Amino acid sequence: GQIVEDAGNQHHPLAQQQMMLRYAFTEYSKLENENKDKLHGILLDEWMDDWDRGARGPFAIAGRGPEIQCGSRFTQEKLECRRPVSMQDGREAYVYPEALGLAASMSKAFYHCARPRFSKAVKLLGDETTSALEGDAEAMVCATTNPAWTWVIFFSALLLLAMAIHLFRAFMRMRQVVNRTQTREPSQVQPLQAAAPPGTPLGEPQDAKMVIAPARTTLQGGHSIVLRSRRFSDEHVAEWWLDCHCHTQMSILEKQLAAEVLALQAARARMAQVSHGNPELSNVSEEGELVEATRTLHCRTLEGYAAWCKYLACNSPNGGSLLEIVNSFMPGAQQTKQAPQLFAECVLQRTLESLAEHVMHAPERLAYILHQVLQAAEDGHMTTPTMIAQRTYAVDLELLQDGLQRMMANSNPYRLKDVSFDYPGQSETKFERGLNFDDINESGIQGRDRVKKTFAESMSIWVVVDLVLQYRVLFSIKYGCFILAFYFYLGSSTGNDSTTRYNGSFFEPQYARLDLWFYGGLADAVIWSILELLIVTYWTWQRWPSWGTGSPGAPNLCWVLQHVAALLLSLLGCASLIFCCSNETYIVERKASCAEMSWGECIDPRVQHDDQYSFQMLLSVLAVPLAYWLHRFVTFSFLHRRRWPVFIHGSPWTRQRANWSKEGRVAVMWIFMLICCVCFEAYILLPATAGLNWKRSCGLELLSSSNTTGVCTNDVLNSTCMPCLLSIVCVWLLVFICMFLDVYFVFYICTAIVGFGMGIHRELNNMKFKLTVDLRPPSSTFETEIGRHYELFMHLFGGGWRRVWLSIVKDLYQESLMGKREAKGLLEAAGLQLGDLIANDPVLDEPHITRGGELDVAAQLGNCKVAAERITFFFRSLTSFKRKRHEGDDFRPTVDAMTAEQFHVGSITPLTMIIPVYNETVVPTAGFLKDGGRLSDARNQRDNLGERMAPPRGDGANTNLAFLISQFQQEWVFMAERQGSNPSDLYKSFIAGHASPEQEQSIRMWAALRTQSVAKTVLGALKYPAALAALPAMQQHYSRYHASKRVPEMHAEVLLAHQTFGSSQGSDENDVAVRMLLKEHSHLPFYLVIDFRPESGLQVRQMVQRFLNHKFPGKASAFLDTGMLKYARCKCFWDPATDDVQIMELLPRIFQLRVGSEDAFLAQGKASNQLNALLFASGHCVQALDSNMGAFIGECFKVPYILRDFLPPPRHETEQSESQHSNCRSRVRCRFIGFREFIFTGRHGTVGKHHAGAEWTFGTIYQRFLSALAIRMHYGHPDFLDAFWARNRGGMSKCSPMVNLSEDIFAGYNVTMRGERSPHVDSLEYEKGRETTFNAASGFFAKVAGGSVSLIRSRDNRLLCENLGIFHNLSFYFASICFYFSNLLVDLTVYLYVVVFICFTLASISLGYLKEMGSMLGTEWVLSMGVVSM
Repeated sequence: GQIVEDAGNQHHPLAQQQMMLRYAFTEYSKLENENKDKLHGILLDEWMDDWDRGARGPFAIAGRGPEIQCGSRFTQEKLECRRPVSMQDGREAYVYPEALGLAASMSKAFYHCARPRFSKAVKLLGDETTSALEGDAEAMVCATTNPAWTWVIFFSALLLLAMAIHLFRAFMRMRQVVNRTQTREPSQVQPLQAAAPPGTPLGEPQDAKMVIAPARTTLQGGHSIVLRSRRFSDEHVAEWWLDCHCHTQMSILEKQLAAEVLALQAARARMAQVSHGNPELSNVSEEGELVEATRTLHCRTLEGYAAWCKYLACNSPNGGSLLEIVNSFMPGAQQTKQAPQLFAECVLQRTLESLAEHVMHAPERLAYILHQVLQAAEDGHMTTPTMIAQRTYAVDLELLQDGLQRMMANSNPYRLKDVSFDYPGQSETKFERGLNFDDINESGIQGRDRVKKTFAESMSIWVVVDLVLQYRVLFSIKYGCFILAFYFYLGSSTGNDSTTRYNGSFFEPQYARLDLWFYGGLADAVIWSILELLIVTYWTWQRWPSWGTGSPGAPNLCWVLQHVAALLLSLLGCASLIFCCSNETYIVERKASCAEMSWGECIDPRVQHDDQYSFQMLLSVLAVPLAYWLHRFVTFSFLHRRRWPVFIHGSPWTRQRANWSKEGRVAVMWIFMLICCVCFEAYILLPATAGLNWKRSCGLELLSSSNTTGVCTNDVLNSTCMPCLLSIVCVWLLVFICMFLDVYFVFYICTAIVGFGMGIHRELNNMKFKLTVDLRPPSSTFETEIGRHYELFMHLFGGGWRRVWLSIVKDLYQESLMGKREAKGLLEAAGLQLGDLIANDPVLDEPHITRGGELDVAAQLGNCKVAAERITFFFRSLTSFKRKRHEGDDFRPTVDAMTAEQFHVGSITPLTMIIPVYNETVVPTAGFLKDGGRLSDARNQRDNLGERMAPPRGDGANTNLAFLISQFQQEWVFMAERQGSNPSDLYKSFIAGHASPEQEQSIRMWAALRTQSVAKTVLGALKYPAALAALPAMQQHYSRYHASKRVPEMHAEVLLAHQTFGSSQGSDENDVAVRMLLKEHSHLPFYLVIDFRPESGLQVRQMVQRFLNHKFPGKASAFLDTGMLKYARCKCFWDPATDDVQIMELLPRIFQLRVGSEDAFLAQGKASNQLNALLFASGHCVQALDSNMGAFIGECFKVPYILRDFLPPPRHETEQSESQHSNCRSRVRCRFIGFREFIFTGRHGTVGKHHAGAEWTFGTIYQRFLSALAIRMHYGHPDFLDAFWARNRGGMSKCSPMVNLSEDIFAGYNVTMRGERSPHVDSLEYEKGRETTFNAASGFFAKVAGGSVSLIRSRDNRLLCENLGIFHNLSFYFASICFYFSNLLVDLTVYLYVVVFICFTLASISLGYLKEMGSMLGTEWVLSMGVVSM
């Protein structure tokens, strides 16, 4: 045959192709003419993208008939389809039809490569069957598939034009909104008549007027409140409606005012003692104290309104008058209003909160309405010449409850509904999504006359988009850490893969390390371009109704321009890096001869100069990526800087600025944790990928033209190649997931270490170790021998410390946690006798007691584990009170110790404890305790539908009481000892039904204290007022000034908010148990708050009727029978005179307890129930208790000192170091205070033990660390909170349907968004119960995990993520969704790990190969990377 010789390297490969193409056409034309019967056409194709086309369709030239198979689509035919032809010289040769494709081509990602088929010589015709078809191949010529610049410019212009149009429309929309809402000051907005809810008959507006007439004449100014509504049939109905709300709230305010007067008296007494009897401090009249207390109460009650005014004054062009209002609240400001007007405004604010019902969760809406009412009253007062003239405050009930009307129409935030009926005469809005309380609240910030939907909650896949966008700071930082770890890994020489070798040093990068600057930057640019595009488009759409309104988080033109600029910079960086990656100047391929060296001639040519490394060339090569990363750092830092306030400041005088010591501490902690992540990824995680890539493991190369061999070299679609490719993909996916997961483990390890260290520092670790209590007082014989714990007792509690110790021992004895022998030993350690334990009024003076001695707790209470743990923690925690808890605090035992002679009861902050209950077990019934012993009791029981879905009654072998006795054997012996019975006989008599009523009740209460019952929570809460009642100063004060009140009614109260009491949804057993608790503890301030509704039973309706007949004689039947009183919240007490529960206060409602339009979209029940009780709370502080808690009276004695963290004790002027207003009682130091929990259900089985350990870790060590990071939230635990804050900042929690599933954490969000503090203390511990079965634990985790999804949907979460700053954003991730999101990632890694090894098996990749490559995946199971990921 003819041979085409290569003309030399001076010819371009394309020229060679053309020459060969012309030669082939000429020669084959001759052959076709000579062999027409054997050749059926010639196919000449410059490209080789389909090998099999010569055997199909019009190109079937290789032969006819289906029996001929000429190669395949992906392989070239060799001998199968050759055709014999006759040559001119008579000999026979062969033609290879499919060999005529004269160019080999290949596509790789953004590259397309080609080269001549035959570079040296080609035999077009062969005489032998084994003739070679191809010669030596040259390297392919590759080029990027870039679009033409004309099209790039054209489409870029179109994109910019579309963005300009969008921005212009947004600007015009903003102008319309500003003209409608912001050009007018809120004081100029005229109140509108709001529509009644659909289906409510409308009548003429009815007005009711009530004069504000407090008991103190100093506060009586003749001011009045007018209630206007179209719901009432006549003015008498409106009058009693207003009377119930106004009188109730006014009585609460008077009680708080009396407590504030006591606090001021205590403050002056303390400062007088410090200043050694300065007469100026005590020379204050009673009226002056009352006026000063009224001003403080006014500041605390209207603090939210003042903060709202300050925010609008700073964000409104006409905020001058608002700023004057703010200045009037400043401490030390000249107060132009008289005390009666201040008190009247407090009553107005509280009445608005009470009338607003659930709108109380929208404090800014209430502030907006309050401002309208106050301005209207001022406008009507302009003609009055004096400042003490009477003012009338007019309240429109329909306007006040506008949002609730809309929620009853549609509370589904994902469904559009026609709301045109709500906008009469307006065509602006017709369809809207369901409202929630955040929409109502934001309407108040935006100054809207009518409530409107202001935010579109995400749903479906958009929740994932929100997750990525909100936590993009974390993902970006983790991506940067991964790139840095990869940079270390490329020079680590890990494994047997050359990838990690010969890439230069850290400061002299070559090859792969140098490429990482480009490819890492390119990936980052692409990711951020997508993120910024989503932010500009998706978030703008979500917040479009709030565009330009000035509310926190609402988009405006400046916000859009910032993110559009970031988008354009990211796109520019992306284009620049794509250009660099496609240019041989910036990206080179290592020569095969330099695979094992990187010096001399093998130095990376990009940084090589005269066979030396050149830093100048390095800088020139890295100019583009360096510029990109620098821009990324600056842009990232600017867009995610910390902003104040996140929402609206918590108080009008808050001046938030960076605390550099705290900020530096948080930054150092996170830098350390991120360094740990980098080390883990570089030296543990990434080595798992050694040798695992498509080129080396599968023989598939996409980004270079080097020859590779493997299972994917010739055929990709085969049963070996595809598993190989999939296994590599899964390995790298596992690595990327672990990249975001490792910070979770690092954080928890640091939490454990730091939390443990904090416990050691506070002497609160090792609670189970031996403790010797030394309560020996000094004596004349041994003056130097003073017990250490005696000093602590004397320092904290004063000379009457034995009363505290006696109360502690009595509490442990009455709970059957110890017997008489143990109680005797404890009493004798303090010099007391056993007779003091049962005496009604024991004599505890020094002459009547002995000196006492040392007490070995472990020896004395060896069989009393719970009692020993309580006493051990009690004494160890006292040391923290001796230390200075805060800067400026000065504990003075002579005036601050609760049993000191000069102690003033005003130093104790009034506390209200709220226990929300639905239908949980109050006290175990006798029938329940006797059940469980039959075999049928171990099966699931039938529910109301007849299905066996109800839980079992017992274990089928023991009664439930026997099971409890088996868990608490010694405590049952103690209880029988107190009853004077034999333990076995007592059990048998109870089971047989022969026990006396007193014994049966004692046994039920014994069981209730060892299970998760409401009675345990109630009894624990009542120990606090019992502890205060034991103080001598408290007894003297009440006997002198409040003889008719219960001790200590002014300082503590317990509210049991029972949602189903007396209704068809409750149970008779629980109702009877509640009545029993009320009766037994009627001597303490213990109240019941119930929800009156149509489902309420006859007894509750009779209670309501008796109350109405007493307060409004002759009108009760009219209110009830006409349906005017359909819903109400009632505060009840036990009346000894009638020996029954009676209603003492009633607040009628328009709407049901759980507002909403559908069963699936009702407000959260617990939050709504808490709100029911909060409106009756009279304490300065509130404690949020769950229905499965308990308390130890020893801890209750420490509560008054913990509550001082809200308002520190005053200091004399000579001690002040902060400002001239450091004694102002309106400046609260924090809003929430969290503390430890002891999980008592740890003794209820294996599940309870493990769940208790996890919960204790979260509630103690984890809370310590979060508090140190200044990002702790409220998680539903027994936190203390500022009651004034809860009343005028949205309640104790949020209850929007679907959004606030985890209702408690949003209270913590509220504190953080407003720039306030929520610390955690270790010196106090309450008991808490947790789930003890797998099903219950699973249900709890499912509920909280679903709540984490709702967090992502909320605007609060987005506001915090956007404004907290970089390091605090990382902390916030762990305070919000980290736990459940990380568990999701762990689950995914488990599946991926299994899939990886299945694919390895299918691809014939053995553990031996993995070990040979040095991959950590080849390590045995115990140290496997997959096990680490799990």
